[in-house]
Amino acid sequence: MKFLRLCFKKISRLDPYASDGIALLNRIENIKDTRHMVVHGCVRSYDEKEHTFQFCRLDLDKTKTMQLVKNLDFPVRKILDDSGEAMRIGSSALNFAERLLEAFITEDKRQNLFPPIRT
Repeated sequence: MKFLRLCFKKISRLDPYASDGIALLNRIENIKDTRHMVVHGCVRSYDEKEHTFQFCRLDLDKTKTMQLVKNLDFPVRKILDDSGEAMRIGSSALNFAERLLEAFITEDKRQNLFPPIRT
């Protein structure tokens, strides 16, 4: 994500797409902690009263020399909301990628990049 942000800031040909690209990256940034924990962690406990899962995962320390156990609590509502947002981001990212392809790659080259799927 750092690389993509840098591209939108430094590559002048991306100027017309920079605000949309950065907005998409910001949306991704807003749900990344939930995604990382759900994908790379495991459920440690569930609080029935608060409807909250506690996840744990191994994570590098600041020096990147050893693993530490990281625990985070996630309300079920946040997991559901972020899951829905992840699906919407996926759709937005596909539309954005299509805009970029149309802007930078000719139709004949796009056909070669993405040949029809044969069944």
